[in-house]
Amino acid sequence: MIGILIKNNEKTLFTGLPKETEKLEKQLAGIGLNVPLQEINLSNHNDIGYELEIYAQSQIDMEVASRIILHDSIGQLNDLMLYISQGDADKMYDRICKSHAETILDLYNELTTPPEIETTDKLVIRTTMN
Repeated sequence: MIGILIKNNEKTLFTGLPKETEKLEKQLAGIGLNVPLQEINLSNHNDIGYELEIYAQSQIDMEVASRIILHDSIGQLNDLMLYISQGDADKMYDRICKSHAETILDLYNELTTPPEIETTDKLVIRTTMN
């Protein structure tokens, strides 16, 4: 679970992700952030005026947090963390570590896309001739 601390208009919210979208939107509305989750960037470089801090609590959280870039949103992070929480933690951690994704959106797309099966059109026959 990744912790998010958001300060807006002198109100503070600390919450953990993943969280149901509706609950997260209600919590954010409680501190005056009445915008869609996809518009709340995970960086402090914003026009809305909020401050945001991210707290990674485990190795898998740190791997995810290391891929956050300037324009990633809290909605994207919540979707990714929800997907990760539904799978086997060890397998997800291995897949994330092996991933070449540079953003959390790329990581989400990579994790949710089934791996391609390698095929070949060659047939190898091994036999012994007498």
